[in-house]
Amino acid sequence: MFRPTQVGDGREVILKLLIAEDDVTVRTMLEALTRQWGFEPVMADDGEAAWQIFQSDDAPGLLLLDWEMPNLTGYELCQRIYKHEHLNPPYIILLTSRNQTSDMVNGLSAGANDYIAKPFKSEELQARLQVGRRVVELQAEHELAEQALRRFQKMEAIGQLTGGIAHDFNNILGIILGNLELLELDLPDDEKIKKRISNITKSAERAAALTNQLLGFARHRITQTEEVDVKHVIHAMESLIARSVTPQVEVEYHMPDDLWLAEIDQGDFADALLNLLLNARDAMNGSGRLIIRAVNKTLDSKYCEANPGAIPGDYIELSIRDNGEGMAPDQLEHIFEPFFTTKELGKGTGLGLAMVFGFIRRSKGYIKVSSEKGIGTTFWLYLPRGEKVTQTEEEKVEQKQAIPHGQETILVVDDEEGLRELAEESLKDLGYRVVGASNGEQALEALKKEPQIDLLFSDVVMPGMNGYELAERVVASSPQLKVLLTSGYTEKAIGNTGNGRFDNNLLSKPYTNTELAQRVRAVLGE
Repeated sequence: MFRPTQVGDGREVILKLLIAEDDVTVRTMLEALTRQWGFEPVMADDGEAAWQIFQSDDAPGLLLLDWEMPNLTGYELCQRIYKHEHLNPPYIILLTSRNQTSDMVNGLSAGANDYIAKPFKSEELQARLQVGRRVVELQAEHELAEQALRRFQKMEAIGQLTGGIAHDFNNILGIILGNLELLELDLPDDEKIKKRISNITKSAERAAALTNQLLGFARHRITQTEEVDVKHVIHAMESLIARSVTPQVEVEYHMPDDLWLAEIDQGDFADALLNLLLNARDAMNGSGRLIIRAVNKTLDSKYCEANPGAIPGDYIELSIRDNGEGMAPDQLEHIFEPFFTTKELGKGTGLGLAMVFGFIRRSKGYIKVSSEKGIGTTFWLYLPRGEKVTQTEEEKVEQKQAIPHGQETILVVDDEEGLRELAEESLKDLGYRVVGASNGEQALEALKKEPQIDLLFSDVVMPGMNGYELAERVVASSPQLKVLLTSGYTEKAIGNTGNGRFDNNLLSKPYTNTELAQRVRAVLGE
């Protein structure tokens, strides 16, 4: 691929120009002129030398070829290039003393894009080269957009697979953790047994945290967003950042006073930022320069067309730049994939950047990266501008109340038998009357027999009728009935229904009995 003249952070890149001319006087003159015009001339004194240069990995995309040369003429070189379909077609200008119309037609037929006759005015040659430059730029931009689209589609496919696996793990871990919690309550006062139960619980919680990271990558984790002052959060983390990146790393902060608020999950944002900073520290081998910059940014439709996955709108653009060792293009292709790591065995799980990717996508933002070996890496995070009102501290305190009880009737629906039985047992212990069903059809039958049901507590992802569809049908016939849904993998169901009216009443799996009790009471009290 021929490189564009701009890279992601705005630094100018001089476009390479292959000049093939056997006359040393003309060749010297062309080299001086084109360098003055902002090109990087790569010189060849005959057609064969030009052909060898063109076949290199970093081949120039713009060619200025003399028609008459020893070994291989410019005309013959044009023909040779266009016979090789696997080579990217360049923009070719033929330079010749021939000035017959038939010569021009023959040159263009051989594959040249333009033709200029000797003697020529420097202004005319400059104008024709600038046209060629723009064509090469557009070709490169188009190819970059296609590559970005392919990466986007691949990440979507990986996300679906990862989310499905994590969903099954969540169900298993939910059964394990829930039963351990109940078992601990029923155990005799035996410290040895309780310690073993505690060790099992901690291991299961670690597995749940790992699953949560996978769900984060897949964008299937339930998040609670709020308006976040990114500048305030970063400044509050300065001491933590300083300790994490070591004193040998110089950290710079550049953030304006009028920075917009971002609509994101604050905890997820802090985790994502720390992951990026730790990666930067490792890339700099513990010593270097790290620049954290935030600005208000509006992405237009043109930008989003060239960057699949980006959505037009207002964002806070947060960039993290390091001057570390950088990454090769083949590494950049995979950095957001789960379990991919450039670190030594045992020094990285490969989930850090996958988690960052998932956070950005769940936030309906955008992320991109630029890296070059020996120069460093820059990540850009586009965080959507906030619109909602921040939750008050009083509301947050109220959520941490003691375990509440109740006497209402609850319909529990889950196709995973172990989870359903666990939820039923937990709710009965809290004083509720419980009715169980293993799918949507059974739930509808239960509602006909038990019209006094107060709350539907249903899994989202089930065979046949999913939780969203069940909730819609139940509320349509019984508007007074309350709904609480649960899942660790919700995007598929949401996409099928196109209706997010129940999203505020979602309980993420795996959940504790305390979390279940609090959410049930909160929904019944609405």
